[in-house]
Amino acid sequence: MRDDDLDLDLDDEPVIPAKPAKPTKPAPAVKAVPSPAAKPAVAVGTKAPSLLARAKSYVKRPQFNGRTFLTLLLALLALVILAENFAPVRFYLLGLALELPKALCFLIDVALGAALMWWWLRRPTSPVEAGK
Repeated sequence: MRDDDLDLDLDDEPVIPAKPAKPTKPAPAVKAVPSPAAKPAVAVGTKAPSLLARAKSYVKRPQFNGRTFLTLLLALLALVILAENFAPVRFYLLGLALELPKALCFLIDVALGAALMWWWLRRPTSPVEAGK
């Protein structure tokens, strides 16, 4: 496109040549001052771990293996047996007649048997039982 097409008179203006960019000098190297060795942050005083944190420290994540699988299978089997035996039965306990689900009666029997065996095994043995 020519100047005549735009109706502008650009021929009278002086052309200013672009100045070449001056070469930049590199910044002077600053000598690094060695800083003292950094010390890790130290908490002031000690904080006792919370109850939840102490409980978590004792719990290990179980490994899934054959023993874990059999334990879970036995627990599931016990739950199924307890759920199927939910029919009410008459239960006599220390002279009381109670109507309880059969599964609950089974659990009470197991708990009483375990308590009786615990008491029997922790009592001191007599010299006759010890064979003296």
